[in-house]
Amino acid sequence: MDAKQSDYAAYHEARKAEKKVRYLLEFFEPTVGADERSHLKSLRRLQKRFGKLNDVVATAGACSRTSRAPCLKARNPDAHCEH
Repeated sequence: MDAKQSDYAAYHEARKAEKKVRYLLEFFEPTVGADERSHLKSLRRLQKRFGKLNDVVATAGACSRTSRAPCLKARNPDAHCEH
């Protein structure tokens, strides 16, 4: 695993932990004050950012796998495959 993958793995773990905290706070949202609801709003924004990062990483992985697919090589003789 290179540094970029390692960094993403840490973000992904943080995203999963944040999601658990957010769900817990959402459960208690009707009983909490304005300050706590404000934190929940921040957690939702953070979760969206982590989600977008996850989408980018997943898309990059899919593109990488697709670019090495033998069927694409047949359609595009100039494609570079490392098989």
